[in-house]
Amino acid sequence: MKGEMFRRLISRAGRRSGEPARTRAQYEKAAEAGNVDAMFNLAVLLEETDPDASRAWYEHAAEAGNTEAMFNLGFLLEESDPDAARAWYERAAEAGHVRAMANLGSLLSGEDPKAARAWTERAAEAGDGVAMNNLGALLAETDPEAARAWWQRAADAGESNAMANLGRLNLKATDPSGAGAWFERAAEAGHVDAMFEFAVLVEAGDREKAYYWYRRAAEAGHTGAMSNLGAWLLETNFEDNFAEARAWWERAAEAGDTTAMANLVAVLVEEDPDAARAWYERLAIAGDHGLLEALADERDSLGG
Repeated sequence: MKGEMFRRLISRAGRRSGEPARTRAQYEKAAEAGNVDAMFNLAVLLEETDPDASRAWYEHAAEAGNTEAMFNLGFLLEESDPDAARAWYERAAEAGHVRAMANLGSLLSGEDPKAARAWTERAAEAGDGVAMNNLGALLAETDPEAARAWWQRAADAGESNAMANLGRLNLKATDPSGAGAWFERAAEAGHVDAMFEFAVLVEAGDREKAYYWYRRAAEAGHTGAMSNLGAWLLETNFEDNFAEARAWWERAAEAGDTTAMANLVAVLVEEDPDAARAWYERLAIAGDHGLLEALADERDSLGG
């Protein structure tokens, strides 16, 4: 998990209609005169309209010692040039930039686990919620109690990923009540996976609450929630909810959810056999053999 890009607030005048050109000219004049803050703010201002110039000004600011510019360069280069990203994150982290430490730990997790853990620990000890959560994930298998402690600290700092992880930890420990409390907190904080997991957990005992969170997660793009929402709608009222359920399953299936594909085959085999056949073929291409076996009767009806 990577941190969000840090952005220093640009002067409000620069955000008003008709002002950006004047603001750019002002920043350019100051930046060319050696003002490091102007270099950084100019880089931020140009990110969307002139990314090459933006990167150049970030580099000027970073070379002049601006750690926020170093961090932003690391963030911008992670996909295109991970080695350069690592170098900028390292410079920022060594200068004390806490989020750079956290992102560096995440960046190095695959290629250099020892360094990744060291930087993650430094960031966590410095109070970074993302790093606390990541450190908990690193410790979950070998030291679950230490993982719980870090996730608790991160959750107390408002990190929704840690709340969701505590929910999963409690669920693994067969504490559904504790799991539900953490999933609900994470869901209320906007964590989409937690919305889905909470809905699954409570559906048997509180279908209305499950519906609310399935819909919230589905509207946020969670394909599993789309699939379960379709099932919830048909189980509640097949005739009245069929069209909406089909629409949710189609959205999930188009995004690759094989359960939704299978459900579409099952409900459309008589209603719309051509569509059912098409979804069966998509499911076969996806290679979910368990679901294909479960649809043996539908396959025979479709002449497969």
